[in-house]
Amino acid sequence: MDHSRLGRRAEPGHPPQLSPGDGAGSKLLIVERPLPPGNEPALDAILGDITMLVSTGGRERTEAEYRALLEAADLRLERTVGTGTPFSVLEAAPT
Repeated sequence: MDHSRLGRRAEPGHPPQLSPGDGAGSKLLIVERPLPPGNEPALDAILGDITMLVSTGGRERTEAEYRALLEAADLRLERTVGTGTPFSVLEAAPT
């Protein structure tokens, strides 16, 4: 996927909802397991990263990497909410 189009992609016949100027207050919620910053040990995240790489060509990302990815798609990361599990909810909005 061309990640610079994140937030502009929609199903055929459905207008994009997160492009600037569309639907004030729109949010993109991403449920993901961000990698810890730096070289903090996180065996479960590393194993998940290897699994994603092998099975889908994807990879795990740090919060900073998500922020950069979202900015490239004209979105801003507003907050990251912990869930009490390894997963977090990243909340993004149009810039």
